[in-house]
Amino acid sequence: QMRISWVSAGIFCSMIAFTTSTVSPCYIVELMDRYQDARWSKIDIKSYPIAVCITGYSRYDAYHKITDKNGIRHLGVFGIREDNLGKCNKEGDPKGKVLDRMSADNYVFESDFVDEVRCLANTVLNSEDTIRFYETLCQPHLVVNVTCPTTNNQSTGVIQVYNPINKDLADRIYIGETDLNDELITGIKKTSTTEMAHTSESAREVTLESELQTSTTQKSR
Repeated sequence: QMRISWVSAGIFCSMIAFTTSTVSPCYIVELMDRYQDARWSKIDIKSYPIAVCITGYSRYDAYHKITDKNGIRHLGVFGIREDNLGKCNKEGDPKGKVLDRMSADNYVFESDFVDEVRCLANTVLNSEDTIRFYETLCQPHLVVNVTCPTTNNQSTGVIQVYNPINKDLADRIYIGETDLNDELITGIKKTSTTEMAHTSESAREVTLESELQTSTTQKSR
């Protein structure tokens, strides 16, 4: 009985730690290992790196929420779209549907990590558009690789995941402050109109100078 109490206390404390503060990439791996379900929220080990990267763009914060330029809120550590909350639970899920237990307004406060993992598995990781978006934001030059222990990889016992460097980048795109053509993402520095004009003028001056030198040389002959 004492052992069961200590196990319960450990789980309770881990949930408190998650819901009251930001956490680390490896803690997200641990929680996915623990709370995914083979029937209701199976997550392939290959999806761990992108899933952790998504949480990084939410600053590993369970209370994170952002309203995009279209008025859609992205909620919780995995940035669940509020219009997808009804898809978090498969038919027959014993936990019950998220929206039957809480409103979208209260999701970040009332959901637990079982809810988060179900929403991740059944909405985020099933959305081709969302995966493409985050694959762009999780390119090698935008992340730091972190190696974490996992019980979901029997061959090595570890998994390499992605920790974003510029953790505000996704939010800035959501609100329309920048887009996927941002030079941080593309690696291509944008040239202003003034710089282009200056470059063009400099090139013209070099051309004129070259023509003048050629003309002078020809006359001296």
